[in-house]
Order: sequence, then C-alpha cells, then structure tokens
Amino acid sequence: MPKRKPAQKQVLTQKLRDPRLLQQIRDGPWDEALRAAATCDPKWRLEGQNSMYYAAARKDAKEAEQLCQYLFRRLHRAPSSQSDNWSQSPLFYAASQGHTELCRFFVNAFKTDIHQADEKGETALFVAIRKGHADTASFLLRCGASLGARNKRRQSPYSICSPEVLQVLASRVEDWKEQPHASGKRKRDECRAEGPETLKAWSCKRAKCHEEEPVVMQKDHETVTENDTHFVTNLHAACLGKVRQLEKSLIVDQANLFQNELWCQACRVKDYCDALGAFADDRIAVKVMKQIVTSTMNTRSIVLVAVDKATGHVVGYCHADTKKNDLLIAHLKVQFEHQGCGVGRLLVDATEAKAFQRGWEFDTASLFVLRENSVAVRRFTTMDFEIESETLDSLVCPLSRCYRMVRTVQKLRDASRQHIQQTTRTNGEKRDVETPINSVVG
Repeated sequence: MPKRKPAQKQVLTQKLRDPRLLQQIRDGPWDEALRAAATCDPKWRLEGQNSMYYAAARKDAKEAEQLCQYLFRRLHRAPSSQSDNWSQSPLFYAASQGHTELCRFFVNAFKTDIHQADEKGETALFVAIRKGHADTASFLLRCGASLGARNKRRQSPYSICSPEVLQVLASRVEDWKEQPHASGKRKRDECRAEGPETLKAWSCKRAKCHEEEPVVMQKDHETVTENDTHFVTNLHAACLGKVRQLEKSLIVDQANLFQNELWCQACRVKDYCDALGAFADDRIAVKVMKQIVTSTMNTRSIVLVAVDKATGHVVGYCHADTKKNDLLIAHLKVQFEHQGCGVGRLLVDATEAKAFQRGWEFDTASLFVLRENSVAVRRFTTMDFEIESETLDSLVCPLSRCYRMVRTVQKLRDASRQHIQQTTRTNGEKRDVETPINSVVG
C-alpha cells in the first residue's frame, strides 16, 4: 500500500480533529454522535478535553455511558486525559449531568480520583450537589468523597447543599456513611467513606519519632515563664512526638464539636486538618516542627511547650506566627487533666514574651476560635481577648466559621507581667473543663 503524502496526512488529521465532531458527540442526534465517536481521534484534546469529556456531558444517561464505553475501547482500555484546562476530569461532567452509572464507570474502569479538585478547589461532589443530583451525590459519597472538602471560597459540599438534596442524603445516610471496617481486603462496591472511626484511628496512631514519654528538666536559661506548677520552655527534638499527639487531639477536639452533624459521617482526616491549619501526614507535620526547632535563622514561627513541674511531662503547646504586625496564635492545646490551671494563659503570655525577645514587631495578638467552641471564647475573653469579627457567610464550611479574637500589645505586656507574678489556683477551686480549650486557624 503506497504511503500517504505529508499533505494528505495533514488533511486526514484535520478531519479527525474537527471540533464539530466533538459537538456532535455531545449534542447531535444519536446516529450522528456514534459516527462522530467512530471518526474522531480519541486522543486529541481541545482545551484539554478529548472526546470522552463531550460524551460524558451528553444529556441522555444511557447514550452518554454507551459512548464513553465505546471510546474507552478505542483507547485500548488505557486511561485517557484526567485533567482539562480547568483541572477537571470527565467525572465532573458526568456528575454535572447526574449520570450516576457513568460516574461508576469512571471510578471503577478509569480509576478516576474521587478527590480531584479543579481550579476552584471543587471536587465532583460539589458539582453534583450544586446541580441537585442527590443520587449521584450519594454514590460519590459512598466512593469516599468528602462533605468537608473546602473550595477556594472556603465552602464545602455540605454548606452549599440545598434543603431538598440534604433531605435525600439524610434519608440515605446508612448507605453512604462510614462503615465499620471488617478485616480483610475491601470489596469493589464496599463503602469507602471516611468518618469518625477513621479520625479516631488516625489520632491514636503515634508518629514514628514518639517513643516513651519525654521528661523535660527545667533550666533557668531556657524557661520563658512559669508559675508554681508549670513552666514554659522551647520545643526540643525529643518532644516532637508528644507535641504531634497534642496536635492530633486538638483536631479531634474540634471535630467533636460537630459530632452530631450529618457531614461528619463522610469527612476525611485531611479535610479536618486542612481547615484547622494542620497536616494529616505525621512525617510532614513532624518535619515542619523540626525545622522550627533546628533552624538557626530567625524564623517567623514559634513553638513553645508547657511542662508539668511534678512529672517533667509536656502537657501543652502553642504554635504562633507573625504576620503584618500581628502575632497569630495558630494552635493552642492543653492536655485535658491540666486544663483550668492557667496553663493556656501561661502559654499565650510566654509566646508573646518570646516574640518580643526575638525582636518581632506587632501591635496585636490574635487567634481564631470556632463559633461552636463557646467555652474557649469565654476563656480567651478572661485573657483580655475581644471578638473583633466573625464569619457570617452561611455558605462557608462549618470548620471555617470562626470568631477572630484580638488583644493589644499593651494588654499583652500588662497581662504577662501580672500573670508571671501570680501563683496557680488552689486545687479546691472550681474548674470548668467540659470542653477543651483550643485555638485554631481556619
């Protein structure tokens, strides 16, 4: 057979890559759509989208599924493009049309990432819920999609959910919520949702650097502040594992504030951590803290630990950063048994003193507290923090609905000076420890 001339090849390529073929696949009559699917180059992409995208966007569910399966065979069952110019996969277009079975095809045959986020930070679950496709949303949740994932506007699939779709999801919660994990390998159709059980297992898993409980000896030249029962000092490498466990318990404390909410039944650990300013991966979290400890440069972050004088054990920590003349208390966590003893105030005052010692310039100290954490708001108010603003947008993810509490530098200096001179309260004094005191950044 004679070889085609370059000009003939170019003409043929142009015919196979005609944008009108893609339009026929999506919008044309069924017979024209079939011919277009058989004619077009299945690997050719227009704005990052090949013919599979246009087939997935076809309105008729059965026709869309048949076209996608046919194109899949034309690709010799090899995965096609999973990301277009908007960072979306064909799954997004199937979810937008409410094609549940086609979504199943993409997840099982294409191994499409259910958590893939587009340029707006939204997953396919966002698209299905926004379009009102409750059946498709239920399927995606069963595949492991998260109701707590946040887009770039801090919205979540749950927060944008219409009452009608929410009612359907609530009625089917037993189908898509996290299931007790049986031993052995997961089956293909088994529910993959992450919920309270996964979060609990994550919090109980210790970082590799965490061995035995470290004992910290008090050294005058390293002590930042102290009272009769506790002292605050710099974070040492030996305490990284313990601080990581405290950080994990901080995340769980915040999650427990919403334990009766529907969205908690399908929310990934990563989404909790992303919203609350932490890392889900132990290795990354410990590495970041270790860099703060070992850095010889004047970093813009501080991590201090509170130590029980009686045992030498770390019982709390504070992580702060400086941004635009503000000392931002990113994380503050005190172990449950030591709450109500003034350890939280001691940590805040020590962090402020350490920041001044480093020569940081700031006019205020601030922190973010979840609106549901009323006890924390009350406690920080006693430390001279005042509510400056709050998140009022009802479409914002519940994990991002916070109060921003602020106190001025002068109040900080006065409070720090007075508190260091005070002794801790007696054991007989009443303590309110019903809800853990935490500060989190959303």
